[in-house]
Amino acid sequence: MTYIREGERGFQDSATYKAWHVVEYYRFIRFFPGGRAMMVLSADDPGLIVKLMNNRNICYVQGAMFGEYRIVDDVLFCILNKSKPKKPAQKFRRKRRDSMVYHDVPDQEFLLEFYIKGPRFQKLFWRNYKILSKYSNGSEQLDIVNLNEKEFPRLVFSPVRSYHFESYSPL
Repeated sequence: MTYIREGERGFQDSATYKAWHVVEYYRFIRFFPGGRAMMVLSADDPGLIVKLMNNRNICYVQGAMFGEYRIVDDVLFCILNKSKPKKPAQKFRRKRRDSMVYHDVPDQEFLLEFYIKGPRFQKLFWRNYKILSKYSNGSEQLDIVNLNEKEFPRLVFSPVRSYHFESYSPL
């Protein structure tokens, strides 16, 4: 995924200078046997990230999401959750007289749907992308992401050459 964004100007830059940044990042989705899935968004080298995604229960990449997937006919359904932080994450801001106002940070589920197409069924085309936010007071909010080919290009399967560096049980 690539996009261009405007950068900030320093106080010494002239009025005619405009900094622009080309931002490039990758979306990795790993499907494990038994219906387990993992998704990572990262701007790091793909070879490095793929090596860190070799365990179905833990990933050392910040922001990794885990979940389950199912395939029905030629449609792949996937539900992903962000890993829970050790401490309850709450954002706050101060009001007058140092009284604290806490804001609820919701648990989020990412609902993905793909069509499986292409020669030898090696491409995933986006069908649906929804984000379900669940708040502690019981309310829920469903956001539907507008999918277009430019912002959400198709995903291409890449074979995994090495599944694990070590075995967790006898082979």
